[in-house]
Amino acid sequence: MQKNENQVFLLALDSFGKGNLDKSEKLLRIYLKDNPKHPNSFHLLGLIYKSKGDNEKAFELLKFAIKLDPQNWQFYLDLGDTLFQVGEYEKALKILGYAKNLNNKLPIIYFLIGKSFSKLNYYMNAIEFYDLGLALDKNNDEEHHNLGIFLLEIGDIKRSIYHFKKSIEFNKKNYKHYLSLGKALIINCEIENAIPYFQESIKLNAKNDMTIACLGNAFLLLNRIEEAKYQYQNAISLNVNNTDALLGMVNINEHSGDLDLAIKNCKLLLDSKQTNLKVLLKLSNLYERKECLDQALIYLEKALLIDQSSIQLSLDLFRLKNTIFNH
Repeated sequence: MQKNENQVFLLALDSFGKGNLDKSEKLLRIYLKDNPKHPNSFHLLGLIYKSKGDNEKAFELLKFAIKLDPQNWQFYLDLGDTLFQVGEYEKALKILGYAKNLNNKLPIIYFLIGKSFSKLNYYMNAIEFYDLGLALDKNNDEEHHNLGIFLLEIGDIKRSIYHFKKSIEFNKKNYKHYLSLGKALIINCEIENAIPYFQESIKLNAKNDMTIACLGNAFLLLNRIEEAKYQYQNAISLNVNNTDALLGMVNINEHSGDLDLAIKNCKLLLDSKQTNLKVLLKLSNLYERKECLDQALIYLEKALLIDQSSIQLSLDLFRLKNTIFNH
């Protein structure tokens, strides 16, 4: 009888692995009638409800699984991951700490702790746990890439470049790794060096309009206008709403001295519901160059509504108002 009962649980596990959540749950309910304190069943039920998007039920079931088997690191890891996914980063850290104490050799635990710290802006702690995870799994290209993105966000450009290069070293087929390295090199003013990485990214994924727009931006920064224009047009042919490519075309209009056409094309972006910070700031800048300061002020104020915490925008607004006052 015990063998048949275990068979039911294994069938439930197999159904879950194949994405048949309802069948898996049905089998588990049957199994639990005769095994009401089987921790793995409650754990699997928790994962099923997590997959269905019912996080409250998932929390309840995963916690009950831990109550039945408090020494199972996998239960803590999955509960910690669920808490992370819903933005409960402090609670996730506490639960993941228990997982680490039970299994201090599993890289994913360190990576999740690092990500939780990064979400809470504990930068040094985040880097420490990313590094501990990579010490256990040094060939993990995805986590090298994730750490690179995090380092780029906090302004540690040189270390971000190092980890993007590592991500490529361990996986030369992921276009995102090349794209991220290209972006980091642009920020580090290594524009010529960035171009081959954008080009390699495009070879791996020729339909990614964002990468093509980035290559256009690199050419524009080098004043290679025709090459930039060609890339922007390619990006727009793949995605008519690619804001970076459309703004790139606006920059080309501006570069040629046709500020009126640049403003016209920028306004088309607003009309096509591409209202974002970049577009508003560009319009403000263009109007200021034309010495239409009142119009420049309107778009700068709209930009500040989108990013109210920006100190730089507040300073720009103060400067512009002061210029209008003294004009």
